[in-house]
Amino acid sequence: MELSSPPVLDRGEIPGGELTFGSDGHYREEAPAHRIRVDGFSIAPTTVSNAQYAAFVAATGYLTVAERALDPADYPGAPVEDLVPGSMVFVGTPGPVDLRHLSQWWGPEGFSTTTTSFEFVVGGEWDFVMHGPDGTDYSEWISWTEITPPERIALVHGEHRGDPNSFESVLTFAPDGDATRIEMHTVFPTKEVRDEAVEKYHAIEGGQQTLGNLAAYVTELTRLEAEN
Repeated sequence: MELSSPPVLDRGEIPGGELTFGSDGHYREEAPAHRIRVDGFSIAPTTVSNAQYAAFVAATGYLTVAERALDPADYPGAPVEDLVPGSMVFVGTPGPVDLRHLSQWWGPEGFSTTTTSFEFVVGGEWDFVMHGPDGTDYSEWISWTEITPPERIALVHGEHRGDPNSFESVLTFAPDGDATRIEMHTVFPTKEVRDEAVEKYHAIEGGQQTLGNLAAYVTELTRLEAEN
């Protein structure tokens, strides 16, 4: 087997420095806050394909942080049944997804959801109607553009396929103490569309309420599973 020489890449130098590592004001496993020094290092950008990364994982058995088992000693007081890798969020069901789950948490307070079709794969679509507390119906459409278990989901969201005012959102998932932290970043096609979403439709408050509904629903499902 003949190995080729690695390419010569332009490298950038990152200077060393000091920082405060940890926190005394958040989760217990982050304490105590203390000063550390990181030495300088160099880094070179390069493109890695999915096939190359898969070969690396197969050769080394590498696990991402979200796939690694959690050590109870790092999360004092956390229920043992909650100490599961964040990748569990992406574990597929043995059969078709029960769409009734979506209606239990999707949408702001007072809204309900009726799903017409749902396919959770890249290029798949979710067609649904949101029913407002005042009786107004809102046709909605989502297409998944990226699904990277267990860390990231990207999507396009509009009123229908081809909607010129559709926007792009990226959701990231990361361990956060004994929970999973979800962050959502959205890019709108214009400032006017963004302002309308925020001011007229209260998108920020609605997103916070939706994620709150999801947290409550998952907590209840976990409790019921533990009891059974």
